[in-house]
Amino acid sequence: MPARLPVLLLGLSLASIGCDGLKAGYHNARGLERYRAGEAQAAISEYRRALAAQPDMPQALNNLGLAYQSLDMLDEAMEAFREAIRVQHALPEAHHNLALLYDRLDQVPQAIKEYENALEYAPEDPVAALNLAVLLHRTRRFEQALPLARRAVSQDPHDPDAWFALGAVQAATGDHVAAAQSFRRCLELSPDHPEAAVNLGMAYLGSGDLGSAELQFRAMLRKDPLQPEASNNLGFVLYKAGRPAEAIGHLQQAVELRPDYVTAWLNLGHAYRELDLLDAALTCYRTALDHDPVAADAWNAYGLALQARGHPGRAESAFEAGLEADPEHSELHANLAWFFLSQPGAVAAQDALTHARMAVELTRAEDEAEVLRVLARAWERVGDREQARDAARRALSLAPTDARLQALLRELGG
Repeated sequence: MPARLPVLLLGLSLASIGCDGLKAGYHNARGLERYRAGEAQAAISEYRRALAAQPDMPQALNNLGLAYQSLDMLDEAMEAFREAIRVQHALPEAHHNLALLYDRLDQVPQAIKEYENALEYAPEDPVAALNLAVLLHRTRRFEQALPLARRAVSQDPHDPDAWFALGAVQAATGDHVAAAQSFRRCLELSPDHPEAAVNLGMAYLGSGDLGSAELQFRAMLRKDPLQPEASNNLGFVLYKAGRPAEAIGHLQQAVELRPDYVTAWLNLGHAYRELDLLDAALTCYRTALDHDPVAADAWNAYGLALQARGHPGRAESAFEAGLEADPEHSELHANLAWFFLSQPGAVAAQDALTHARMAVELTRAEDEAEVLRVLARAWERVGDREQARDAARRALSLAPTDARLQALLRELGG
């Protein structure tokens, strides 16, 4: 989402009384004219004249900071904003502008704090609410971001960026149906919003509506056939819908349009693997890793393909390389647990149990039944059938119609 506009201040300070105050107000207003005309250096001169007449004029200090910032004089800009806040702490515009500067400098915790200060003094400001929601989303604080995004929408329901931010947060919290509604509203207000178009398709996908997702991505490609994201996403939807042969052409187009598109190479590999074209899948996964050697998902997929191709030792190395890249990747832990369960010896059994327990601890709710199954097998392997039965029961409570889990529990005497 784009950065929002800074806030200029027009008025005189409450202390602007008498000749000095009038003079300061005059030069502040002249500075605003020069700034808006794109003459930042001339604006700085006017603001300095205002501050020479009245050194504690927060409006001129705030505006001076903006002029400095437009010339990339960021240290001077920060000092001016801080001085404006020191003179008048309840100045939401200066807090807002300082937050924008911190965000530009990638000092996100400081930016969040300043947006919070801005909203303390101007709770009805939809721009500050939106910007804070975006930062909280970026730092994965989704539950905190959600009410702010809703506030931004309610305060300015005609702002497409506010609807987009709300949709992004809703998708991140798993409410894909509501996210789709928000992205549709964004597109009604801004039909050419490319991020909203992509995210609308992904929201349909997240809600399980593969038909609507397919229609959305096909519509994007009719509008612009050279969109690698749309080609990749359409290919992925077709793969998820059990149509891997149809998916391949779209995924090949995505990597032709963007040869370093790691996600598209992964999806293309998945489609080939689904068709049992393991050599082609391995080539895709290796290409993904050539472009991003620390892509844990690529190492995981590469390991699974190597295992299917009959190379267990190389598969183990791939899974371990993936965990070096992302030690909290639950699926890699689960796959390593399955690998060690296939190996003889007590050490392998203990390794399987270690990785299975990590997988359960780290997994997402929708995958919990599967990782509990591997945990049950690991407990069985080390000889603790009671723990194995407990894990199998927990798995079956999450997926009561799963025939494999039913059979496992019977086998364990549960």
